[in-house]
Amino acid sequence: MTQEYAYASLLSQVPLPKFVVVAAKVVKVNNLVGAADIADRLGWSHVQNVHTARRRDPTFPQPVTTINGTHLVWNWPDVEAWARKTGRYPKD
Repeated sequence: MTQEYAYASLLSQVPLPKFVVVAAKVVKVNNLVGAADIADRLGWSHVQNVHTARRRDPTFPQPVTTINGTHLVWNWPDVEAWARKTGRYPKD
């Protein structure tokens, strides 16, 4: 029995799931913002304030993705809703 055949035979015995849940969210490209954008839109003087808010407030929105594994990207409507709810949105 070849190694490939043994592997295929083993895999054929593993039950496949009936369904897989995949979490997905449709986000408009124009709504994607980085930490600097968030700081600017909320009137914060330092980009680091965004990362501090993330660490300290568990309700801060999760990033929707990262770029190159290091640059976090958020959906602005999520961040705006959080800022309004927590009183951090600048007054007009």
